[in-house]
Amino acid sequence: MGSVPFGYLFSKYVSKIDIREIGSGNIGTTNVLRTGNKLTAILTLFFDALKGFIPAWISLQFSSELFTYVAIFTLLGHMYPIWLKFKGGKGVATFLGLIFAISIYSGFLFILSWIIIALIFKKSSVSSLSATLLSSLYIVFYNSNLLLLLIIMLGLITIKHKENIIRIYKNTEPNIKI
Repeated sequence: MGSVPFGYLFSKYVSKIDIREIGSGNIGTTNVLRTGNKLTAILTLFFDALKGFIPAWISLQFSSELFTYVAIFTLLGHMYPIWLKFKGGKGVATFLGLIFAISIYSGFLFILSWIIIALIFKKSSVSSLSATLLSSLYIVFYNSNLLLLLIIMLGLITIKHKENIIRIYKNTEPNIKI
């Protein structure tokens, strides 16, 4: 389920464009938003989060060990979908769905911190990385059993943001319009 490329599909069938040829070429929400079609971006965000939430929530009904595998493979499927030659999104929206399955409070903390940081810094990557870290810390504070899983997911998301981090350091990372 993680490998369903919603940003690509919505861009192709709603906006009639190949999102991989726009902006960063990424299939995630931020790049979809660059097309100017807010509906497509909202659909991408919602369904990328949902593809993280559904399998995670179902697996949590059975076992925390199963959840760990489901979470990692769902995130990897989003980041490296076989259907698009392993060129997927950065995992932030899917991570959001995964943490909503763990804790609704952490999910809302993610959203609130993303919005506040975006308003201050006007950079999606800064907001995404910060919100991912803050919500992970919140979860670990209440459930230290998830520490290793959250370190792995945060590491994967950080690796996918490598180019953004370099641009932040060089002060060339583009702003988002809020």
